Amino acid sequence: MKRVLAILVLWSVWVGAQTNGLDFKDLPSGVSLQLPAGWTAVTQESLYRVAGIGAKLEPTPPPREFLAVFLRGSEVQHPGFPRIIMQVQKNARVGETQFQGLHAAPLVEITVAESLGFAGRPELMKPAHYDPQKQCLEFSFDCPREDSSLVHAAGRSFLTAEGLVNLYGYAPSQEFEAFKPEFEAIVSTFQLSPEHRYQPGSAGKKNPTGTGVGWKEVGTVLSMMILAGIGWIVAARMRDRVWSDEI
Repeated sequence: MKRVLAILVLWSVWVGAQTNGLDFKDLPSGVSLQLPAGWTAVTQESLYRVAGIGAKLEPTPPPREFLAVFLRGSEVQHPGFPRIIMQVQKNARVGETQFQGLHAAPLVEITVAESLGFAGRPELMKPAHYDPQKQCLEFSFDCPREDSSLVHAAGRSFLTAEGLVNLYGYAPSQEFEAFKPEFEAIVSTFQLSPEHRYQPGSAGKKNPTGTGVGWKEVGTVLSMMILAGIGWIVAARMRDRVWSDEI
């Protein structure tokens, strides 16, 4: 029964987006997104009120990287929840290799977390999951507020030919489960124009995500450093040892 209700919710949200919802498009980034009725796009002048440090939602993407911010059921003068932030990260340091091997080593989790703007909180990546079909990294986190309440957020990071496009959906923790199906339905409408899509191994295209941190090379360097350290310790001990033929 719950599955049927969830399907109906997703279907109704999708239908709403197709009929009288908000159809968002940004030609320079090749991004499009459809939102159901009741959602509005925030003007650039009001971004700091509903996102970033001004909204007391931390960690959160820097406003200079915001492509759009959407609100449901609230006015900009009195911004509420839920809200969705779309962020564009050009020349991101990570790519599909790192997303796929996210949990292979703590160093990878740390680098991915820092690249997404969560420096000092690599634990956010522990439950993260990468979907190779959608080329999307899925994760979630909490934003502590001044009144000791929590705002829960779901993050979706999409690979593009230029870097990453991230979608963040925010709602108070006690309301998030009710908001989650709507957020998933909105995310499902996310589209990239063909010229901006990430193509693994494609040549002749500017593709920073495909040339991110090379973890094989990092591992080789670390191994050499460890071997050098062991050699130095052994040599130091041998120098301090008195041999019987020296007496």
